[in-house]
Amino acid sequence: MSNGTTYKRGSVFGALLLIAIGLLFLYANITPDFSPWGLLAKYWPVLIIFWGLSRLADYFILRGTDQAAAVTRISAGDIIGLLFIFIFGMLFTQLTNVLNDPDKRRRIFGTEVGCVFGKQYEFTDEVKLPVTPGATLHLDNLRGDIQASLAPASDLMVTGKKTVCAESEEEARTLSEDFKLAAEGPPDTPRVRWDTKGRPGGFVSAEVQAQVPRRVNLTVATERGDIEVRGLEGNLDVKARRGDATVEDIKGDVVLDVRRADVVVSNITGSVRVESSGGEVEIRNVTGGAALLGEWGGPIRLAAIQGPVRFESRRTKFTAAKIEGELTTGGGFNLRGVPGDVFLETKDYEIDLEEVTGEIRIENRNGPVRVRLPRSPRYPISIETRNGDIELEMPSASDFQITASARDGEIQSDFEGPELKVEDQRHNDAVLKGTVGRGGTPIQLTTTHGVIRLRRGAR
Repeated sequence: MSNGTTYKRGSVFGALLLIAIGLLFLYANITPDFSPWGLLAKYWPVLIIFWGLSRLADYFILRGTDQAAAVTRISAGDIIGLLFIFIFGMLFTQLTNVLNDPDKRRRIFGTEVGCVFGKQYEFTDEVKLPVTPGATLHLDNLRGDIQASLAPASDLMVTGKKTVCAESEEEARTLSEDFKLAAEGPPDTPRVRWDTKGRPGGFVSAEVQAQVPRRVNLTVATERGDIEVRGLEGNLDVKARRGDATVEDIKGDVVLDVRRADVVVSNITGSVRVESSGGEVEIRNVTGGAALLGEWGGPIRLAAIQGPVRFESRRTKFTAAKIEGELTTGGGFNLRGVPGDVFLETKDYEIDLEEVTGEIRIENRNGPVRVRLPRSPRYPISIETRNGDIELEMPSASDFQITASARDGEIQSDFEGPELKVEDQRHNDAVLKGTVGRGGTPIQLTTTHGVIRLRRGAR
């Protein structure tokens, strides 16, 4: 300007935004059947596209001026504006889904929130039917808890407690009639499930309680909800996609396929197999074997298992003859009381073994290994770790033959003898070879970037 004052040109984004919103609501007023809210909930990211196009248009309009470079920069105010649009858009989309789709009233961003609009009403269905001894009962639930226990009589009794979300009791009762508990199939393979007659929009959840006769196998399945089974006399098969599982006092084999769940299994006369993924796991007092397969984020406890034990994940492969004591994970991999062989391949664990009397074979990475033997070794021992120490403690009167190697490390030994020598090699390597006592049982220890320690125990 002639007076030396410079005027900064504003962005066209605001103008374009006002024009677009005005046209949208003008069309909504002209067309009564059209609702702009669903369109805004679905296509709100267009606002971000508009913003980018307006900045690009500003650049071409101002190209060749001092302001051209400035309009392409993203300022702190721009970032705050984008975050506001993103957060507001996501919340608006979720709220619109809740309002327009009653079946989603109980979830926002996948989280259970119950009945957001309207009231909750509860209704009860019951099914009673005879079941042949030795039959396999299938019990299915869509979303809600399942509880099963031993029946005092020979008939199967199932009670379903429905929770319906509706504006009135009359509406809730009508919706409830479209969601009935049903039994089908012959007495040797009966199935109890919910007959939905479509998908009732006001349905929130349904809790199922079953009293199962003696000597009946049970298969339980739910998409969302906790499962509790206690005191049955038969095999149990559980499938749960989201929800915790508690299984106690079962006279039969137990198989669980669960996801996103904590698992507690105890007092099982038979074997146990738990697959898939979840959080915490506890398996105890099992007369048969136990297998834990999958990825588990929480602590694991296996105790008093009288048959073979297997634990496999991407990180760990473990087998043991049985566990009279317990295995726990969390801060480390701790095992106590195994009257038999132990094989372990894992990484990033601090490993601590006690009272293992069979063969021991351990491979670990990025973690120390400590083994304490209750008596002189009678079976071979092989321990290998990288980036970690090895400590092996044995009674002072032990007999063994040892070969130990510490690459870029050292070896310390409380045991002495004319045939037991530590040899320092080049590049900070150390080797220990020889026999103690009468020799015989082979021990092989190998570490990289660590220390090997042979300790005398008190016995």
